[in-house]
Amino acid sequence: MGEQKVEIACDINKTKERKANLEKLYRENWYKNNTCKYFDECRQGKALQDFWTCFDYSARVGDNYDLYFDDLPVRILFLGKEPKAQEPLHKLDVPTRWWPSINRHYLVTFNTLKDMLSYYPTKESSINDAVLTMFTLSNLYSCSFRNYDGQFSNIPNTTQQLSNCLLLRKQELRILEPTVVIIQNDNIKASYLFDDAVLKFERKYGNVYYSAKDFPCYIIKTSHPCCRTHPWKADLNACINHLKKIKVLPTGDYCEITDKLNALFE
Repeated sequence: MGEQKVEIACDINKTKERKANLEKLYRENWYKNNTCKYFDECRQGKALQDFWTCFDYSARVGDNYDLYFDDLPVRILFLGKEPKAQEPLHKLDVPTRWWPSINRHYLVTFNTLKDMLSYYPTKESSINDAVLTMFTLSNLYSCSFRNYDGQFSNIPNTTQQLSNCLLLRKQELRILEPTVVIIQNDNIKASYLFDDAVLKFERKYGNVYYSAKDFPCYIIKTSHPCCRTHPWKADLNACINHLKKIKVLPTGDYCEITDKLNALFE
């Protein structure tokens, strides 16, 4: 008997419902005139002219976020620390490994997503950026504060800012119900977002946790994609392979999965 073929599908209507619920959440509970209701509280009396703010409250939800491999739901959410630019992800160039000029954060995120989905297009093939619609990107903090435009954040996040942003992130998570969350920062604890998180797999520079309080979810804790101070990539790969081993992420023939993911959007 030949190897069983995998069936891949997207529930587009469910993703649209999630997006609508997120917009309702932002509009009714958090933002008026595109300003967070906690902004003045978080800046703690600093004069607006004394610093530069990057503000990006919304999660970037791909149109094909609700992905299924046979009966296995795969909803992937990447969580960074804070916004740096206000340009939507899907308006950026497609960050493939053959275009080194792309922002390294997006490049590593894209390559991680490919590994998670077993998606490996060849260099010679027509690169289909549809895989970039198969995940959600969010940040722990909705705002980042800097001394001037373009500078990396150098004004420390406050305890009050963390508390306020966590209220929003937890509500986002309940709407999005990701099956896997990838935390891309050494300083963001899984317990910030999932207070029942239990360690399931441990490496020096990457861990896997599990939460079942609101919905079943595995959390990969890894380093920032631009981190060069320690060898985190091998441990991230080990975490991904662990989730494949326990059938949380798809396994199967890479060529077949790649072809079928591409074919969904031709």
